[in-house]
Amino acid sequence: MHANVGGGHGGRWLRPLLLAAASALALAGTSQAALAVLDRDARPAVAAHARSGDGIAATVTHAAEVGRPHEHDQGNSGGGQGFRMPLSMMPGMPPEGQVRMSVALTLANTAAVGRPIDPPGEFTLTDDRTGQSWPAIADTFGGLPRLGPATVVNGTLFFDLPPVPSSAQLVVDWKRDGRSYRLAVPRESGFTEHSHES
Repeated sequence: MHANVGGGHGGRWLRPLLLAAASALALAGTSQAALAVLDRDARPAVAAHARSGDGIAATVTHAAEVGRPHEHDQGNSGGGQGFRMPLSMMPGMPPEGQVRMSVALTLANTAAVGRPIDPPGEFTLTDDRTGQSWPAIADTFGGLPRLGPATVVNGTLFFDLPPVPSSAQLVVDWKRDGRSYRLAVPRESGFTEHSHES
């Protein structure tokens, strides 16, 4: 004798319950996709300058591939950016198939008291097009633990990453005090734009 699952009072409510459950699952999937889009759109806008809530201001002033010949080396005294540290002076070498990027930063403490600072730990280089990011592998800030009040310091962070395609949209992500900021990487700095995709 077979049980009549679809009949009686229980069967009358079974179909609406199944339809409601299916609708809830579909809505949950749609909500997750919408949240992903909203999360991407909610990212801070890319800016030339940023200031954290505790008064540290940051600006990216220059970016280039380390060791790449530039205008000064080629006799154009008006376009040179000064001496660039060769790879032989850097700790280690980039892994095969990667390039080393230097990103120069100016950091200023606009507060009336000293602030702890960790440039290699706070800044990462990101391709805004793909979301891929790279941590700093070296820096010239010399392990600076604090930035005194009304103090400005210049330094450089170094990153190893695949050759930069012409379609890349490089930005510097800065995370400090639980907040995120995004700094523009000056395209006029003159790093090599590789035509092939990484």
